[in-house]
Formats: sequence, structure tokens, C-alpha cells
Amino acid sequence: MSLRLVTALLGVSSACNPLAYVKILDLRNSMSPFFVANTAGNLTVTLKTSWYTGQQLGILLHNEAGVAVSELRLCQPMDMFREANCPIPPLAVGNYPLLLSADASCGVDSYAPMAVEIEVIEPVRLTGVKPAHGPAGSEAMVVLSGSNIGGPHVFCQYTFPAGPGAKLDGSGNPIGCSMSQASYPALSFSATSVACMVPHWPGPAIECSGSKGCMPVEGAVCDYKVRVQVTNDAKVSSPEKIFFTYDHELISADRPIMV
Repeated sequence: MSLRLVTALLGVSSACNPLAYVKILDLRNSMSPFFVANTAGNLTVTLKTSWYTGQQLGILLHNEAGVAVSELRLCQPMDMFREANCPIPPLAVGNYPLLLSADASCGVDSYAPMAVEIEVIEPVRLTGVKPAHGPAGSEAMVVLSGSNIGGPHVFCQYTFPAGPGAKLDGSGNPIGCSMSQASYPALSFSATSVACMVPHWPGPAIECSGSKGCMPVEGAVCDYKVRVQVTNDAKVSSPEKIFFTYDHELISADRPIMV
């Protein structure tokens, strides 16, 4: 028995799994190790094996000099696919080596370095969009204003959320739009603005059958607002909540009304 394991057995409570001191976690992957500067996030880690016997994982981050930049933190319990979400604190721009413990109750000596670094990036910062609305049935060119724009992969990203009153699916998620996300290269950009082509409103989720053709899913509601974000590097996106709203028609007794 190794000296380190003997010391662990003598100095730790019975709740700790001693293997956490002598056996490094077999990490399959991490999704995804890129985060917005000065913003908290979550890192999803997946293990190849489950020898840790169900103990709660712990996460610790160092700077490149090997100095801890955060306190020890607990990951969420591992699921049946050996995945766990681990909290990432707000950090300055830079790279941070990742350390994990198979059993967070065993203390700092049970944390071992992984072959993964957390990369913290200063993202695009957006301040507004013009025009802020347009017809639901066609594409619309918009110009987003902001700062820190420019890089190898300047893309416009779109998130189409479910609308109020949407029915929940079997997993408890609201049934929303026929397209939930999209991403296209920017039309043009400068250091302070980027031109994007917003796709037309996708409409509610649909289902198709041989006899009835394609019809909206019962209870599906697609919001008339789409969130617009920009990424410089295909790693992190602008964090501000900037929306483009689709104009749509409500039929009244007398005439259509644009809302």
C-alpha cells in the first residue's frame, strides 16, 4: 500500500473514498471549455468509467503558474451517462488548468490535473440593433452596434425561443419553433458594428405524416422575438440580450393589425 494512501486512510473521515487520492479520474471529454470573461458558467465533464462509486466530483482551477484562482467547488451529481456539470466562477481573460477530484469530501490533496484548460475569452459586447423589428415572412438585414468585434469567425447567431403558453414535451421542455437555433457568417463588420441577415420567422414546430402532410405540433408556440448574438471565434458569444421582433398580423373584425 502506498504511503500516500496510508496517510489518506489515517487522516480522512470514513465518508471519503480513499481511491480519490491515488487514482486520477479518467476524463472522456469536457463540453465546452470556453467561457465569457468575468461571467460565471458551467463546464460539463464526462468520465470514461464510474469507479468513483457515486461520490460527488469536485473542481479546482489554477492559473498557469499553478496558483489556485478559486476555492474548491462541488459539481452536480453524476448522471447515468457519467456526465456532471461543474461550476466555473467569473474569471479574467486567460487559460486555467483544470483539476478534478473523484470525491470532493476528500479535500485538496485528492485533486489531480486533467489534460484540459479552461479558456476565458473577452467576447463581442453588443449595445443595440437597428432596425429592431421587421416582417415575419421575409429576411431582414440588421446592424448590431457594439465593441470588440472582429476575428477569424465573425458569425451572427439566432435563438428562437418558445412563446408564452407553449405545451411541455415529455422532458418538460416547452414546444416552440420549427428551428430553435441558427448561425450564419456576418455580411460585413467593423470594430464597432456588424451587419447580419435575420432569417424569416420559422413558425411553430411541425410534424409530418403521410396522410395529413405537415402540420404544426399541437401546443407548439413560437415566440415572435429572436435573440441575436455575435461570435468572433466560434467559442463564446456576446452575452447581452439583444432581440429582433417579427411583426405579425392579428385579424380583427375590420382589418389586419400589425403588432
